Amino acid sequence: MSKQKLSDSVWLYVTKYDEGNATVSDIYRFYLDKDEGNSDVIEALKKRSPFLETNTNSVIATAYGNTINVKVSGKIYNFTNSDLFYADGIAVIPVINIIANGMRD
Repeated sequence: MSKQKLSDSVWLYVTKYDEGNATVSDIYRFYLDKDEGNSDVIEALKKRSPFLETNTNSVIATAYGNTINVKVSGKIYNFTNSDLFYADGIAVIPVINIIANGMRD
């Protein structure tokens, strides 16, 4: 799992699912949330849905306030352009913009 601060209120978490067999590629799941600090982040993310699922972790993410910009080079399995989480009891609703560049397998 990796963690990246995007703005004062938004952090990007990336998990990797690699329990498939030789014919199943790794799946990377991307989540937006508050800073979970030293808590069990994986348990917290299990209660959430990822906003992005890909076959690559080659993703560049930046933010300006609650606007998140994501650039992906690879296959996208699932994507939503909005999210919701709570930080200190306040709803944070980031808007997500994506640029996706395809790649030949």
